[in-house]
Amino acid sequence: LNPNPNPNPDPNPNSNSNPRRQARELRISDFDDVAYKLVVMPEEESVLTLQMSVPAAEQLKAAGAQALMDTAFSGMEVAAEPGFDFALRVDAAAAGGDVDALIAQITSFKTLVQGAPLQAQLEKLAGAGAMMSAAAADGAITAIDYRKGETMYICPGAGRVALVFKVDFQEPTDKSLARVFLQEFADAPRRVNNAPPTSFTPDPPGELASLGLPVGEDIAGYISFNVFPDHVKTPEKLAKVTRIITGFRAYLLYHIKASKTYLHMRMRSKVAAWLQVLNRATMEGEEKKKKTASGRTFSRK
Repeated sequence: LNPNPNPNPDPNPNSNSNPRRQARELRISDFDDVAYKLVVMPEEESVLTLQMSVPAAEQLKAAGAQALMDTAFSGMEVAAEPGFDFALRVDAAAAGGDVDALIAQITSFKTLVQGAPLQAQLEKLAGAGAMMSAAAADGAITAIDYRKGETMYICPGAGRVALVFKVDFQEPTDKSLARVFLQEFADAPRRVNNAPPTSFTPDPPGELASLGLPVGEDIAGYISFNVFPDHVKTPEKLAKVTRIITGFRAYLLYHIKASKTYLHMRMRSKVAAWLQVLNRATMEGEEKKKKTASGRTFSRK
């Protein structure tokens, strides 16, 4: 974004000498099946139109994402194009000199939308503290289908909010690695101070008993994070919890892919070492018997 347009623009907006004056359209795919479209028109080089599509957009809007958008991006919202769910029109020139703050605000677009239902419950938890009852927290479980076949459940309770992820992967290898990672998450609070209690189960945990979910599914499993008032007692802590939880599935996917890459590198390195050993090895030939002029046989030792 250019908050100070060139006072002497190139008279030919399509010339190569001033590429900023050319129309720009950029499409980006993010984790969790999120897609963006960024457009800058040549006649408005300081204006960026940002479109975003997210899974379960209607669920998110109903759970508070639209209300939070109206507050956080007041004056920036515009109608989204077909195929997208949210849209912003950002004028950098109107931001004055505080462009960094504007960029930080825009980069929180996805986190704000996907984390809106969670943020609403955490704000109630932070306000009521340990005295919050399940009734005060609405008690109802919010389900967000953030990926195909995967769901995040927000379960408010007495003095806490439980966040349950149903996690699955299509590839059997990814599924097995995910179980290892998720079990490590469950064991980590024993070694990390003030970490939220975490559990990992192959079947739905007790917090979801009222939903009657099937058991014995061939999935990676369910992981639960229990957030208490101390975890969200300041606005900074609340924002951090929302950001971490919202990015948990992408974090898990990244580390699974990184682990597979590391394992493949180690295997290729080992195979290369074995090939070097084979290339240096010499085959032991069969011992050939030789004959003298008189017809006797002997072998050289």
